Amino acid sequence: MRKNKKSYKKPLFILCRVSQGMFSNEWEVTVELSNGYYVIAFIDKKQVFIKQEPEKGQKVGGKVMVSVVTLKKDTIIVDLPQPTLTKGTRIEISKQLVVKDDFDMIAEHIIETHKDTIKELNSL
Repeated sequence: MRKNKKSYKKPLFILCRVSQGMFSNEWEVTVELSNGYYVIAFIDKKQVFIKQEPEKGQKVGGKVMVSVVTLKKDTIIVDLPQPTLTKGTRIEISKQLVVKDDFDMIAEHIIETHKDTIKELNSL
């Protein structure tokens, strides 16, 4: 393996733009690639974090959960939870899109998206 590259699977959040999806359980997520182009994917709401739901036709800033595949010098290759419309699940992004050290946000997201399961477990 070459220097400056490391291969592993680790979930994290990256910055994206979010709008309403085609179905009620998904968001349309737009991510900027390392070459400046953009890709769009329809991703389950449980894997996207937003502070405010977008109105119809509006995009809001958000974060989408991805798995890291390979780290490079200035970019990261990640797998999205669902494929993009043109490139599949694996994309290359700038390291600047990675949300750093936002553990409270991640914990809040997990609790919110799995609150029904947590209630069931607590009632056992």
